[in-house]
Amino acid sequence: MHLDADGSGRVPYEDFMSVMTGFGFRKQKCEELFKVLDYGKEMDVSMEELSLLGLRRRPALADPVINHRLLSIQKDAEARQKVQKDFHGYLVRNFGSVVRAWRQGLDSDGDGKLRFNEFCNSCKHIGFRGKLKTLWEALDTGRTGFVSLGQLDREAEILLDEFRSFLEENYRTLEDVWERILDTDKSGKCTELEFITACRRLRYPGNPLRIFKYLDVNGRRDLTLNDCEFIGMRRRIDSCPTAKQKIAERQAKDRAEAEAMLGRFKVFLSQRYGNLVRAWRRELDPDGDGRLQFTEFCQACRQMGFQGNLKALWLSLDTDDTGDISLEELDPEAVGHLEDFDRLISIFFNDLDTLWFSVLDTDGSGRCTLEEFIVGCRVMGYMRSGSQLHKYLDTWGLGVITISELNVFSLKRSEQPDKAKLTAKASGEASKMELEYVLKVSSGAGLVHGWRKFFCVGPREGHIFEEVSAEDFCNRCRKCGYKGNLLALWTELRLADADGESQDRVESGRRKSAAGSRGTRGGTRSSMAQQRKSRTSMSGGPRASMAGRASVTPRMSILQAIHLLARDGGERQVKFLGSVGLKHIHPDMQKELSHFRRMAVAKFTSSLDLWSYLLKDMHKKDKIARLRKAEFSQAVRRAIGYAGNCDLVFEACDIEQQHSISGQEFEFMQIGKTKKSIKSSEQMPSRHGSPTEEGEEWNQDEDEDEDAE
Repeated sequence: MHLDADGSGRVPYEDFMSVMTGFGFRKQKCEELFKVLDYGKEMDVSMEELSLLGLRRRPALADPVINHRLLSIQKDAEARQKVQKDFHGYLVRNFGSVVRAWRQGLDSDGDGKLRFNEFCNSCKHIGFRGKLKTLWEALDTGRTGFVSLGQLDREAEILLDEFRSFLEENYRTLEDVWERILDTDKSGKCTELEFITACRRLRYPGNPLRIFKYLDVNGRRDLTLNDCEFIGMRRRIDSCPTAKQKIAERQAKDRAEAEAMLGRFKVFLSQRYGNLVRAWRRELDPDGDGRLQFTEFCQACRQMGFQGNLKALWLSLDTDDTGDISLEELDPEAVGHLEDFDRLISIFFNDLDTLWFSVLDTDGSGRCTLEEFIVGCRVMGYMRSGSQLHKYLDTWGLGVITISELNVFSLKRSEQPDKAKLTAKASGEASKMELEYVLKVSSGAGLVHGWRKFFCVGPREGHIFEEVSAEDFCNRCRKCGYKGNLLALWTELRLADADGESQDRVESGRRKSAAGSRGTRGGTRSSMAQQRKSRTSMSGGPRASMAGRASVTPRMSILQAIHLLARDGGERQVKFLGSVGLKHIHPDMQKELSHFRRMAVAKFTSSLDLWSYLLKDMHKKDKIARLRKAEFSQAVRRAIGYAGNCDLVFEACDIEQQHSISGQEFEFMQIGKTKKSIKSSEQMPSRHGSPTEEGEEWNQDEDEDEDAE
């Protein structure tokens, strides 16, 4: 208050001495104090210099109102200014000038404009690593959606415009300037000296050297006619276009206009309805016949209020010239989502009501939210995005869908909704029991006979390894008279296999560990690796990745991370569901058969060898002789010391239910063979003999691991 009376922030020597002596200090002491404070020798002191005295500062008054919006605007402006300065410096350092950087690195197509995507790609291509969005906002101040050379170097753009205007006052085309002024010696080039001399001869008032550097994009110190095209003057038309050229140009123009119109139309529909499928179902195709003719299309566009060239828009959609369009032409990616889901639900369900009550409306509320729909898609094994499919089906954008909105799929409503609801509520265990009953009744024998009779279509000797896909399994279930919940049945079979897989791997690991401890050091390392694999399977096996019953296959989380755009009619979706075999239908039978095969291969190399021994043991010399159940059990116990249930093995081989089996039927056991060896023998039919006869050692543990996988 006393020293800085004028509020300038500085106190001169005279004012300081006057105030301090007025306080009663001696003049000599005041002079010494001023010299100490004025360490900058500027003959005045400031508040910072007075802080050397150690006096307490007055607390600053807090601003009662802080305008955060203004602070944010100020920070954004500073950030834009900084990144623009860094970008300008980067271009000059790497290219020599902004104009050369624009021509060489940024505007690669030479149209003079850059959209945001082009701008980002060009910046990454030249190696600039700044904040591209902030830089774009700093350049595109007019919000035009593109930037040109003027936003990067306004001075260069003005000079080039003035030079072009100067030339156009006296010459019509760029070729006139080149032939009459710049390339008078017809050498095809114009050096720097020739360019400056020509500009002076024309009495150009600007700086010709700067113009030359702008045009010399490669720094060769000479110009060609193509380099001068950057000026922007009109080019000479050598000859009039022919009729074919005119037609081609008109067609190209029509195509470009049609593509632009199609883009506008899609943006219009997306902004108004949320997505193209919703717009198609609500406005374009309200009757749901899936096809739209030109008159219907024009009428729908007028009702929606779309203003544009409808004929060009129609040509861009009806590319195959069939006279009608479908959702396929408007949004093929969405059709891929719908096709895969339609193929999936057609596998597991016979009608929409069973689908609805099974996985989509489990609480009976009559609505399906996004969360419920995503869970339902996981339960069925839908490999695409469930949330995106929900948006397509949510016709009115309410966040929920009803069963009436599923009429886009091929399944129809059930004629008996109560029965469909009862079927949908069936558990997996009950569904499996019902299938077992149907197979036993249909085949007139056991479960394994029903499996081999109704589900296996390959050679009989390969039934033990044969597996069927989800689609084939469900279709054959329907053919044999099964009317239960196919999805619950499929999930139960797959989850039961996942539970048994961990136990099988543990037992297999123990056997290999025991064998490795008696072997070499390398075998020990192999068994230890197998034990680690078994422990991993136990801790994070298929059930852990299935998230309870919310997934059908353990590879769900991996494949869902891949964005699948390719459309194949749902074939990849069917493969994604996996397959089932005898080990899923009758796991006890599969374990019994595996145990039998493991003991048999310890003494015999093939099913034929064992069968010959069994006939010899029962004193039967005829190779086509048959063995009854009691004879088979006695001979097997003496041959391999098998103490298991021989009756189960016999029933599995007795496909014809004649209460006796032949050597051909016994080939079903596939002793000494694996799935891999069977596939290789099918691919190479000229190769004879079993793998063991060719010197390939059969490994039962490896076979079980393949089955588990």
